[in-house]
Amino acid sequence: MDILSFAIILGLALGSGLVFKRFGLPPMIGFLVSGFILGEFNLNTPWLEPLADVGILLLLFTIGLKLELRALAMPQVWAATGLHMIASVGAMMLILKGIAMTIGSHYLGQDWASLATIAFALSFSSTVFVVKVLEDRGESNSLHGKIAIGILIMQDLIAVAYLTINSGVLPNIWALTIPLIVIARPLILKIMAYSGHDELLVLLGFAYAIGAAALFKFAGLKPDLGALFMGVVLAGDIKTRELAKTLPKFKELFLVGFFMTIGSAGLPDADAWILALIITAFVFFKPLGYMLLLTRMRLRARSALLSSLALTNYSEFGLIVAVLGASSGIIDSQWPAIIALTIVLSFTIAAQLNKVAHKIYDKHGEKLRHLETSKRINEQKPVDTDNAQILVVGMGRVGTGAYDYLREHYGDVVLGLDESAKRARVHTDAGRQVYQGDGTDRDFLVRLDRQKVKLIMLAMTNHAENIRAAETIRMLGYHGIIAATAHFTDEQNELTEMGITAFNLYAEAGTGFAEHVHAELGELPFKPTPSY
Repeated sequence: MDILSFAIILGLALGSGLVFKRFGLPPMIGFLVSGFILGEFNLNTPWLEPLADVGILLLLFTIGLKLELRALAMPQVWAATGLHMIASVGAMMLILKGIAMTIGSHYLGQDWASLATIAFALSFSSTVFVVKVLEDRGESNSLHGKIAIGILIMQDLIAVAYLTINSGVLPNIWALTIPLIVIARPLILKIMAYSGHDELLVLLGFAYAIGAAALFKFAGLKPDLGALFMGVVLAGDIKTRELAKTLPKFKELFLVGFFMTIGSAGLPDADAWILALIITAFVFFKPLGYMLLLTRMRLRARSALLSSLALTNYSEFGLIVAVLGASSGIIDSQWPAIIALTIVLSFTIAAQLNKVAHKIYDKHGEKLRHLETSKRINEQKPVDTDNAQILVVGMGRVGTGAYDYLREHYGDVVLGLDESAKRARVHTDAGRQVYQGDGTDRDFLVRLDRQKVKLIMLAMTNHAENIRAAETIRMLGYHGIIAATAHFTDEQNELTEMGITAFNLYAEAGTGFAEHVHAELGELPFKPTPSY
């Protein structure tokens, strides 16, 4: 590896990321632009693609670690995926046909085979982008987050089938070894438990993800699916939850390489730019389709909107389809570059939309609720909160500790709320009064008797979620006490400026430790030496 070129590329990525962050856009847009610059100047980056591949494998592996297979069985996932894909492919074929007949383009033929290939490539949404958006907002475990991720996984399965059919390569004898992963799960978890909590655990995570991907490749299947499969097999264990919290930072670093490789083919010419801009404009039809489908399937308008906006983008899988189509002569050789540009443009649009997703619902929620049906899925049925005087939002370790302490001292006036239906069920089975729900959900907060509720404790792991929940609660006219957790001093200061009682988990952990020891021991068995 040429250290000079590595330094230049690293500086280019960092500089572009900082510039776009300064303008309120995600740094990933800067990384995409860096890729186009690399392609234009033909900088040699043979090591960039392997980094990108590792980033995608880690991404899918961590998705698998947190995935609830039950979510894939929801009609809001499999039915919405199938119906939306059929409708979007058909509509895009007609749109492309119309473009070819009106303005024309030497990159766009009028035969239905080429139109179908391009339309199919544009029917997918980006797994990498959507997961990053949901993680940044702390909504991966929310109902709308799980539905969006479930739709993406169903799309990945369709992608596997498409690649298998068009590559002409069928699964081979190695496919028979894949069930051994399930059989070996106890041993795999035992090795993970033995690895400890530091570098060995991280290394093991890499090994499991890449090893499973290699096995799937040997079997003639998509390697990405192998990493996802391994994550799903290991999901649910306490050690895998620790691993799922450890890997994301490494994953995000490797994904910088992925975003840069998208644009590495270089910028297309003026004709291709016009075509890419027209196609990008039709990305707005994606959320409309998902919104109609999901609300018809008994989802509340808010959840349907947030899922739909997350999926408002074109996918990197479109590049794979375009490369395959170009190599076989079905479409023009410039289509990979055109689709790469549409991906960049759609990411830019989607980033801005998702940045104001909650504000869109706050402003237009009343109109959007007209799309709802009279029935709701079980996870979104009304919650009875009549007796609640204390609300704990976010029932992780911190929230659970707060709930138990408050219930011990104040009785059954404490209500817990968590966005994960599985976690809510676990708490309910343990005898706690905990409901599944989103603490940033204005519709839920409206139903609270805000005169009766005296204290709201925000213990969500994502600072942006705590801020958004606090703003919504205040906007609804709540004048009681709001307390929230923070991880860093700047987060604590931001909460304090909003008039919220902030608890810095890291800075005040020592105080809590000392209080715990003092409570256990009572009076100290020695007299401390006075200080002068």
